[in-house]
Amino acid sequence: MAVRFLDYFGALAYLAKFLDPVFVYMGLPGSTAIVFITSIFLPLYAPLAIITSMPLTLRELTILALMCQISHNLPVESAIQAKTGTSFWSMSILRIAMSIITGVVLNLILPQNMGMPVFSHVGVKHELRGRCVACVAEEFDEYCAAYNLYSVYVESAV
Repeated sequence: MAVRFLDYFGALAYLAKFLDPVFVYMGLPGSTAIVFITSIFLPLYAPLAIITSMPLTLRELTILALMCQISHNLPVESAIQAKTGTSFWSMSILRIAMSIITGVVLNLILPQNMGMPVFSHVGVKHELRGRCVACVAEEFDEYCAAYNLYSVYVESAV
């Protein structure tokens, strides 16, 4: 609800534009700031839903997913950690800082060409519907090779 509220008033778009130069150091487009900010305030299901609608490479997805894993649902989790004696703010800042550091380090060590995740090409299933299975499997393998996807063809999926 809070994310919809921020989106309605343009706050998320402003934050994405503001964070774009920072996210370049992590190898991510500025639009992924929306996913990261959403993960800070909400459980991981909301960022996962947003990620699947973005055209991200596997490399970008790996970096962003790990960043979201480190600093997700901070209001709830930091409040629980505060009951153990740690500071709410220090734990929140530590987790956000470690997310950013992890993003920068992964940007430096991951190979540049990791390909595209399969869910970003779901439209191929509809293009191939009604064709013979052998032709579809061959075209699907070529499609996967062209986009550096792992070629896994399931006959019943088409």
